Amino acid sequence: MGEVIVFTSGKGGVGKTTAVANVGIGLSLLEKRILTIDLDIGLRNLDVVLGIEQRIQYHLLDVLEQKCALHQAIIRYKNAPNLYLLPAPCNMLQLSRYKDQWCRLIAYLRNQYDYILLDCPAGIGPGFDFATSLVDEAILVTTGGIASLHDARKVKDILDYRGICCEHMIMHEETKRHLFESRRMGIAPMEELLEVTLLGKIPYDENIPISQNIGIPYLNLKRKTKEAFIDIAKKIYQKGAVSYELPAVESYARS
Repeated sequence: MGEVIVFTSGKGGVGKTTAVANVGIGLSLLEKRILTIDLDIGLRNLDVVLGIEQRIQYHLLDVLEQKCALHQAIIRYKNAPNLYLLPAPCNMLQLSRYKDQWCRLIAYLRNQYDYILLDCPAGIGPGFDFATSLVDEAILVTTGGIASLHDARKVKDILDYRGICCEHMIMHEETKRHLFESRRMGIAPMEELLEVTLLGKIPYDENIPISQNIGIPYLNLKRKTKEAFIDIAKKIYQKGAVSYELPAVESYARS
């Protein structure tokens, strides 16, 4: 039974998509079958980061509306073993009307993949509600900036109120400013503020935006950055899946 993990933050621009792409690659290198799903409706860019935007013919909404077969919408990432993407639609829409279809799809995908990684949209609106609705765990992604930490704390409170497991964070030093801020504050106060444990810290690496621009997020990173993502992937694998059961639903196998 595959584990569904959402990467969320509240604030945009803190590295959620970077984390989803590279942790997904890290898990695939551990010989796990990984599906990443972009839920940033209307503002998708996970496909761009992975360099496969030109290969998109169908997307998540097409699957939910049964306009295409599931396998037609899922794209394999050629630069890592067993890593796949289900892209988001480009048009803005409310996914809440597809709650039942989403439930059936996730139930089916759990039996096809070891991990399903969801790229959550920024904010705490309907997109956030949809992205966190059927997950086993939420991982906070933040920088050392006070605004990022403040928004992450709000998200943590919402998740706790809804009974959604949120025990870990990834701290991203995306810029030299974030590097300075994180070191000035220190990791322990961040963990205390957010009431989570640091899963891993991604060091500042000027190659991250370069790698994303050319669609190979992992291959061009510095050794310490690669090691950080691999270490996070290993920790996710080692801690195991949280027990989560869904009611019996019809299969998407024919789709």
